[in-house]
Amino acid sequence: MFAGGWTTPYGEAADAALTMLLEEGLRLPSAVSLLLRACFADDPARRPTALDVAAHLIDIYPEVAGAAYPRSQPKAARLLADGLSNQALSMLDLGRVDEAEELFRGAITADPYHLPAVYNRGLHKWRTGVAMGEEVVSDVEAAWAADPSDSLGSLLLGLVQLERHEDEWAGTLLLKADQSSVDVQAALAVLEKRPPRVQIDLKRPDVTAIALSADGSQVLFGDKAGQLVLWTPAKGTGWRAQRTLTRRGDPVTAAALSADATVGVVLRGQAVELWDLRRGRQRRGPHAMCAIAVSADGRFYATGDVPGTVSVWSAENDLLIAGVAPGLGKVGAVALSPDGSRVLAAFLDSDDSSVRAWDVATRSLTTVLTGRRPELPRGWPNSSNVDFAALSADAGHAVVAWWRGPLVTWDAQRDVVLGEVPDRHSDINTVVLAGTTMVSNDVRPVRVWDAPTGRCLGTLSRGPDGTTGPAAISADARIAAFWTIESISIRSVPTADYRAPWCYARPRAVEDLISTDDTFRGRMDRVRELTERERFAEAAAVLRSVQEGPDFARNQDVREAWAALGPHGSRAKLLGGWPVFTFEGKVELIEPPVVALRSDGRYMATCRRSGEVDLWDFPNSERLLTFAPGEGGWAEEVRFAADGMMLLVRSFPGLIRQLDLSDGSRRIYPDDNGVLTAFAVTPSGHRILIGDEHGTLRQRELPSGRLLRELAADGLVDAVAMSRDGRRLAAVAMGLHVWGDQPAPTFVVPFQAGYAAPLFSPDGNTVFASLTESTAAWDVATGTLKYQVHGVSSPVERRLALSGDGRFGATPARHGLAVWSTDTGEVVRTLRMTSAIKAHALSADGTFAVTADADRRLQVWDLRTGDCLRTMASHEHDIIDLMLGDDGRWLLTTDSGTNVCGWELVWEYDIP
Repeated sequence: MFAGGWTTPYGEAADAALTMLLEEGLRLPSAVSLLLRACFADDPARRPTALDVAAHLIDIYPEVAGAAYPRSQPKAARLLADGLSNQALSMLDLGRVDEAEELFRGAITADPYHLPAVYNRGLHKWRTGVAMGEEVVSDVEAAWAADPSDSLGSLLLGLVQLERHEDEWAGTLLLKADQSSVDVQAALAVLEKRPPRVQIDLKRPDVTAIALSADGSQVLFGDKAGQLVLWTPAKGTGWRAQRTLTRRGDPVTAAALSADATVGVVLRGQAVELWDLRRGRQRRGPHAMCAIAVSADGRFYATGDVPGTVSVWSAENDLLIAGVAPGLGKVGAVALSPDGSRVLAAFLDSDDSSVRAWDVATRSLTTVLTGRRPELPRGWPNSSNVDFAALSADAGHAVVAWWRGPLVTWDAQRDVVLGEVPDRHSDINTVVLAGTTMVSNDVRPVRVWDAPTGRCLGTLSRGPDGTTGPAAISADARIAAFWTIESISIRSVPTADYRAPWCYARPRAVEDLISTDDTFRGRMDRVRELTERERFAEAAAVLRSVQEGPDFARNQDVREAWAALGPHGSRAKLLGGWPVFTFEGKVELIEPPVVALRSDGRYMATCRRSGEVDLWDFPNSERLLTFAPGEGGWAEEVRFAADGMMLLVRSFPGLIRQLDLSDGSRRIYPDDNGVLTAFAVTPSGHRILIGDEHGTLRQRELPSGRLLRELAADGLVDAVAMSRDGRRLAAVAMGLHVWGDQPAPTFVVPFQAGYAAPLFSPDGNTVFASLTESTAAWDVATGTLKYQVHGVSSPVERRLALSGDGRFGATPARHGLAVWSTDTGEVVRTLRMTSAIKAHALSADGTFAVTADADRRLQVWDLRTGDCLRTMASHEHDIIDLMLGDDGRWLLTTDSGTNVCGWELVWEYDIP
């Protein structure tokens, strides 16, 4: 400005350029000169911030311009989600990932449903293998749902679906977006060029082995009955498309195909069969084998046996070409290079858990990858057994996941590790590999991964719950075949042919930000004032007006304000739901996690495998206090008690520890004999009921531990319950026992298999117990069976949930979750779910339910309408438990991978 134009195009030369201009006589105000020198300081820490520069320029503006600065000064708080998201993308471009992630967190904190920030952060997490594609979709859908009028939602969601190869969804969404957008036009061009997806299913029970030709055009499969079939999917699923090679025999345990499907190698039990598939001729090969492979040219095949010998044979005459015997134990998998010159083998049971490659001609070891031994806490076995290993058919690559270690992708030819990412595949049954593209056949679903980055490229099939089995992938990584339940499925494999672009937000002018922020602060001050004066309805009205402003609908202050108004009104609608934290307890926590959430949602307790118990600030995911390991072993159950200021921990082999949160003290119950097998506390936490292996029940006062009652049941106590006032007790011990005020049971229901933990109604007049396929209710005073609610057999640990007000119960049903009246047992609503239920809870006020399903999704349901209000995803393993705070704001979930997730649900309330 002072020089009249650009003096240098290079920022690094700016300081030198300033010196030169000053020496040439440039007249520059001294205050400006000093400020520029400070900005060009070599040490970035000594440079002023942008806001410091702005403030200084405003101060010297009158001196330079001869008039007061006409605009308002910007404030740090004004750089909201738009600017933070854009800054995060700039940091990613510079490779400063940690700073980018911190900026993304700031943007989401400012506005959890800010579309560009949610989209950009989701793509980043997905591409780095931290999140699943389903999570990105769920988060973007939730952000868009917060403002359905925002046309950006259809564009961003469509771009995500296109990168996930969900082409049908992508096309529908992109056609709804602005067609003049360059991003839309580019995405539609990619969509148009994609070949039609292969999707065909062949009904076949009990398939045990599958192999594919190099291009996926031929499928060789075998089953438990010994049938072996060569199938050409392009010809359909009729008998003309299937060539039956054998109709019965020993079960087929493995199969391999040459590239052109002219040579097949089959393993039946431990016996090898060679097949000339042109002529349909078979001959016997070597015996006592556990792994097989065939070269792409069909000239050689390889075998591995239990002692650890790897052999390469001529496919023409079964002549042994080479054999190596490293003595490392069972060969888990073998592969041959296309010309048979290299052999690759994985040793799953060896001490070093290695993958090794040999030159066949010289029998010399060329490359080796050995296991990583993780550092484990006290009490863990030191093991590096392979969780799974997959080898590409051309012997070029391997992926290996060691026990409690990373997922490693290895180039076996160059001896280069291409990637190490956290192993998130504990539920996998089968893994197959082509190049660096991996297909995993979990309990469900079947997914495709970019192995080096850990990024999930797509889901091939969700399938029904149940058994999964073998899988195969073509050498060109374009076709996958897998078996689930009753069918072999052929699917196109998603490829990394498209990357959705980043979304740069257009920050508003400083004047707009200042005006908006000032309005927001003023209204929030008014909300706080009205709340303090107990004018709650007026406060709610002002808070609704705040939500109409941009950036502030999900602001932290707004969320806290609604939470403060909640007790004075009734729940109206869900404003949002999102994850607060994810704690990966893979090494630290017990499996499955033993956790507890205090009823107000403020604190969480977690139990370590090594015996420590941690107390956490739940909303802030901060560890506050750690209790040292005590008597007994691993914790099996933990609960809050004594108005939430005490933890009760039942540990193996049957001790209960009492941990005081106020002073850190602890105690046990030394007078209780035998193994303590179950306990329950009243809602206030001032009474505890303990059952043991001998059928003795003791009710104690907390925190003193004073014995109040001692009762006897029949045999080991599996579960106990108390009414809210602690006067009525129940226990499952060779039947259901219920007590009133007398020492003898009021009634006993004979033993039935499948009894779950009993529950009392809030008034204590009804006791409920869930059986294998039904839930029964009894009148406590008379022992009369009031009704039974029929459902389905379910592996859900807590099959019965009651709302805090006692109006509703919920149990698994055939098509979802049945919600029924506790007065009559009549089902008032069935929440229709698309996959099997894994866990569920009802809110304290009986207005909503939260469910977890087999697709690892959380869904929030309005019990008044049956509508699904929100679908959320963050878990990568099966969800096994969830806990809901009394106010319905805080939610805790755990999964089979020892992960613990915290969630926040934000509600709007109607205030009378």
